[in-house]
Formats: sequence, C-alpha cells, structure tokens
Amino acid sequence: MKHLRTPLRPVLAALAASLLFTVACAAKASQPQEVTVAIEGMTCEGCVQAITETLQGAPGVLEARVTLEPPQAVVRFDPDRTAPALLTQAIDALGYRSYVAAPPAAPSSP
Repeated sequence: MKHLRTPLRPVLAALAASLLFTVACAAKASQPQEVTVAIEGMTCEGCVQAITETLQGAPGVLEARVTLEPPQAVVRFDPDRTAPALLTQAIDALGYRSYVAAPPAAPSSP
C-alpha cells in the first residue's frame, strides 16, 4: 500500500491548489457598477421606452433607468460582461447622441 501513497500526493496537492485557485477567482468576481449616460435627442416617452428596452436587452445590463428630464440613463451593469462604451454605442445606434456623464461606480447598498 505504501507505493500508492507516493504517486497520489502530487495529484492531491494539484487538486487542492486547483480548488484554492477556483475559490480565489470566485471571490474576485467583479461587483456591479453604475454609470450615468447623458442622452441628447430624446423628445418623448416613446424615446425613453425605446432606450430602456434596448439597454435592458443588452448583455450584462442588470438595471436601466431612463428619464426624459434630465435626459439620461442610469445603468447598473456587470463589468465582466459589458462596458460604458458599449452602452453608449447601443443608444447611439437608435439615433441619439450619448456620452458617459458620470464615471462607473459601485452602486450603494439598497
């Protein structure tokens, strides 16, 4: 039986290291961020609805609040799946002009 323990030690050590690495990576998962995007060209609630639906359908968007006054979108998103530049591109593709008005920040706790 002694000859079986020696080859298993490196395997068990590798498994333990892999498990620790997996746990460490999971602990480092990005926290949701929030960004404010200023939007030019919105004139009605239909504009608000179109932008809201576009943002809420975008990968990585957790929540989007679009308002006509002030003309902006406040978007909570997963930074591992999207970025503010992609959000403004999605809005601009609808025919509006948008830009990041406030840099991404971790949202406050509810």
